[in-house]
Amino acid sequence: MKLNHTPSTLAAAAVALLSAVTPSAARAEKMTGTQRACVQRVLTTPDASADAVRACVAAKAGSDAPDKAKKTLALDSPEALHLFTVLEARFSEKSPVRPKGVNFAAVKKALEARLDLLFSLNEMERTGGRPDVIAVEGNTFVFADVSRESPEGRRNLNYDEAKKMADAMGVKMMDEAAYRKLQASVPLDQGTWSWLLTDAKTRASGRALVGARDGEGVRVVEGWAGDRNPHGGWRGLLRVPKL
Repeated sequence: MKLNHTPSTLAAAAVALLSAVTPSAARAEKMTGTQRACVQRVLTTPDASADAVRACVAAKAGSDAPDKAKKTLALDSPEALHLFTVLEARFSEKSPVRPKGVNFAAVKKALEARLDLLFSLNEMERTGGRPDVIAVEGNTFVFADVSRESPEGRRNLNYDEAKKMADAMGVKMMDEAAYRKLQASVPLDQGTWSWLLTDAKTRASGRALVGARDGEGVRVVEGWAGDRNPHGGWRGLLRVPKL
């Protein structure tokens, strides 16, 4: 089913389309900003279809309230255009961590549908993380900071400051399991170290997990959570649903 591009507004177009493909058009009028951006992108493509719009709406169904508090990055912003250029170049090169079959076009499409996650990924890149896809879990691309040393723009922070920064970026701090798995593919933190997501019991003791390369192996220990060091930072994970 092709879309009629004559409606003068995004809301009118979405309502008209959803009236034909779903029992109720009311849902179209309650779309989040991210859903609307996705629909807008679909409506501007020559092969726009009802299935593509349905995917946009389903991507954030039931998440209207939380979405309002999330930061987003406009697709036509200089930051977004630069990020896509960087990612395309990165994906054109072989990577020891990226699964085979992951292509830039599919990742770009997924990010265009989630402007909040586009913002988060740009923050990872901007602060020196050199994010790349390290796994595909079901219908989700998993990005991680794969910079050889702890991201330069996130160092000299204690654990709570690092966790607060991760939350502000919309990124999950990397846990020990993911860190060890990543280190098995490529040596990281040979001259630096990274805070890792720490359980409440350990954090209550005043400590937090720290990871680093130790010769041919990986060392994860408990350090004082209040410590700051110019050689210590943190790494993150970001999950992006496929479209």
